[in-house]
Amino acid sequence: MTALPRVLLGLIAAALCFMPLGALLQQGGAALQADGLNTIFAGSQVDVLLANSIFLALLTTLFAALLAVPAAAALGLYRFRSRALLQGLCILPLLIPPHIHTIAWTRVLGDKGWMALWLREQGWNINIRAPLAGMDGEGVLAHIYWGPAWVMACAFFPLMALPAMAALQRLDRDAMDAARISLGWRGALRRVALPAAAPQLLTGAVAVFALSIVTYPVVSLLDTPVLVQKVYFVFSQVDQGSGTLLALPLVLLSILMLVVLLRLERHLPPLVAQRIALPQPSRAAACVALTVLALSAGLPLFALLREAGPLALDGGTDNYQSVFARTGAAFTDSLLLVGTAVSIIGIGALLAGRMLAQQRRPLLDALAAVAFSLPPVAVGVAFLLQFAAADAGEGLMVALAAGALAGALSAGSLRLALMCALCTSAACGLLQWALQAGLARSMLEGGAALPVLGWLALYMPLCVRLMRQAFAATDADSVAAARVAGLSLKDRFIAAEWPAVAGTFAAVLLLAWVLCFTELSAVLLLLRPGWQFLQIRIFNMVHYQSAGEVAALCVLTVLLTVLPLTLVWSLRRRRRA
Repeated sequence: MTALPRVLLGLIAAALCFMPLGALLQQGGAALQADGLNTIFAGSQVDVLLANSIFLALLTTLFAALLAVPAAAALGLYRFRSRALLQGLCILPLLIPPHIHTIAWTRVLGDKGWMALWLREQGWNINIRAPLAGMDGEGVLAHIYWGPAWVMACAFFPLMALPAMAALQRLDRDAMDAARISLGWRGALRRVALPAAAPQLLTGAVAVFALSIVTYPVVSLLDTPVLVQKVYFVFSQVDQGSGTLLALPLVLLSILMLVVLLRLERHLPPLVAQRIALPQPSRAAACVALTVLALSAGLPLFALLREAGPLALDGGTDNYQSVFARTGAAFTDSLLLVGTAVSIIGIGALLAGRMLAQQRRPLLDALAAVAFSLPPVAVGVAFLLQFAAADAGEGLMVALAAGALAGALSAGSLRLALMCALCTSAACGLLQWALQAGLARSMLEGGAALPVLGWLALYMPLCVRLMRQAFAATDADSVAAARVAGLSLKDRFIAAEWPAVAGTFAAVLLLAWVLCFTELSAVLLLLRPGWQFLQIRIFNMVHYQSAGEVAALCVLTVLLTVLPLTLVWSLRRRRRA
């Protein structure tokens, strides 16, 4: 990687990584000096809310494990009809946004849910909003909310199931056969299969724990008293400085979870290429897999379809047509915003991943990891504060200077340090001129840049990491042969590198589409007047629109989320055929 691209990469990393965290620390420090810690935390019950958040995350992880372990074992170790289809459908719960999961489960187990009403007739009083001890209970059980934990477990359990399934599918044939002969099939599962998948299950469990702490829409719709809901309320209704300070514990928890994830990732064992000899088809395994998918995705989708009602094929008007007429502009704006973010993420991940793969920079990796660990609520708060402040340029300039310093330290070169200083000075001057011309105010008042910037800060590091791994795994001999043959940089990329990374690039685009299109926590704060977003319309329509139209819009949103993945899967099958 040459010097100039490295400097530019450092500046971009600083703008995305340093600025949100720096804005949080700056605003939180100002609030702390003005009011004091005791004044801000007085009556806010931060300790109780933080305990509720941790209990909720632990219960979510437990529920996710109860769903993931049977599904991974059934789909990774047994053979039955439609096994490949069920393996593909395991990603479906991740494609349904958490707030849509919540809306669907309230139709099932809410106060007027059809299953809750039936259970009430049988003597079981089920309330998805109540803790284990009931609404008026006391003790530890009064701080454990099973409803949001179950909803988030249904949404996030594939993060545990899919890696464990991949590990089970690549078990060593000889080791598994030897254990099956000496210990029986159950002993082989206990002694060989489960230890082989344990690292992937543990890594997925940490990811589920981290996501469940910072997921706002679920706890908001179910009125769960946790810290992330308090942050939103205080920031938007009371005081921005106090809300920012309340968000710092979530930031610290998220960074801690990221450190744990990175350490676990280093100790993941390599997957053996041989596949195990699967036993005879198992109907029990098929029933287990179907049950898990039905509970996590099938039942919520059925509840939404049941609430939305049938299509009016005879020319009448149904809930789908009426809600689309109300929200047509939201579909257009959502596609425009997400399409812009996905394009930038794809191009940026391709360029940055290639540069980082050629010469890895641990400092830049660490900076990207810090950005990825920030909760969406913290990123939304940071960008909103930065562009709302009168001195918005100061934080951005500090971020650029820090990024230039990071690029210089990562190389340890005096020449590169001078180039960093020059580029930083030019960037700061250009930025100062743009801000004085009203850039920050225009972005805050009517532009579409803030949601796009928020998505870039949240998801660009992950996509860059995936592309870097893809470029690092390319055949070095092919690249060297293309260089010896005298091909230009463009021709070398097309001939030797692109065929190896094209699949990963398509996966990155699909991942960016799903993450941006289903994100709600940050865009709730960052979306400006004059723009509409489907997830926000759904979140707001729950309170004032008919249940049928809300369910119909949820179904349309899920279909729009799944559509690109279905098209890519169909094209791949046609290409193979």
